[in-house]
Amino acid sequence: MKRIPASISEAFDEAATRYAERIALAGDAGKGYAEDLTYAQLAARADRIASWLRARGIGRGKTVGLFAQRSADTIAAILGILKAGAAYVQAVTQAYTVTEGVHTLAFVGQATNDATLFLDKISLLPAGQGSTVAIGNSGFETPNLGSNNYNAFQYNSATVPGSQDWLFQGFAGVTGNQSGFTSMNPSSPEGAQVAFLQSGGSVISQVVSLPSDGTYLLTLSAAQRGNWNEGEQMVQVYLDDNAYVGAIQPHSAVYQSFALPITTSAGQHRLSFKGTTNSDSTLFLDRVVLQVPGSF
Repeated sequence: MKRIPASISEAFDEAATRYAERIALAGDAGKGYAEDLTYAQLAARADRIASWLRARGIGRGKTVGLFAQRSADTIAAILGILKAGAAYVQAVTQAYTVTEGVHTLAFVGQATNDATLFLDKISLLPAGQGSTVAIGNSGFETPNLGSNNYNAFQYNSATVPGSQDWLFQGFAGVTGNQSGFTSMNPSSPEGAQVAFLQSGGSVISQVVSLPSDGTYLLTLSAAQRGNWNEGEQMVQVYLDDNAYVGAIQPHSAVYQSFALPITTSAGQHRLSFKGTTNSDSTLFLDRVVLQVPGSF
């Protein structure tokens, strides 16, 4: 039986060992890397970043802000952060609506101690340009179960008839903030609710329509249950139930950002999240986004 890597960084390390001299990134000056990079060269860059982070106490359970455009250095940084055991947070604001005219955009520091953050390559993008695939109920806000109520959770949440929505199977469903599930977790990254997978065999899935062949980028937020877990839940992501995409396993109750590339063909495909830990171990999901090829 073929062994499945436990993490993205482990999968990359295996590929780098097996295909050290093969091209990992083909040179493209328009994307920030003019020369080809082999797996060995990319792994070396990622290892240097991971070592730098570990030397500063950044590892498992920590998050690293990443504000960058697509480039070889960005890919190396993502791999380096994951190799260090941390999670990266893409520094992107939520969409907001403004009127036509001149406006002041301000970045305001919040920490009161000697804490420094660097910014570069700031972009302001108009919404609605088809950069993402339509995912129904991507923030798991329906059915509306409320918040600040122990009973604000529901297994096998019913889908809205005739709509594009999630199918919940096994010990999977939706829960609100400050419920019997989420009382020791921060508020949901988006809206007031998250999805949960409570044990092995739990599945959340949805059929999505992909407009073209190519590599898509799946991004989402995830956290372990904070008030009770027998162990860490690991969720595996599949396309069409049999094409393994990758694994999601946050290491704390704090929401972390995950990104998984998916190379596939145009058409309808089922995107599935499957719990693998066979115990009373719950993982929360929120803010599921699928970016189209060329938009990231």
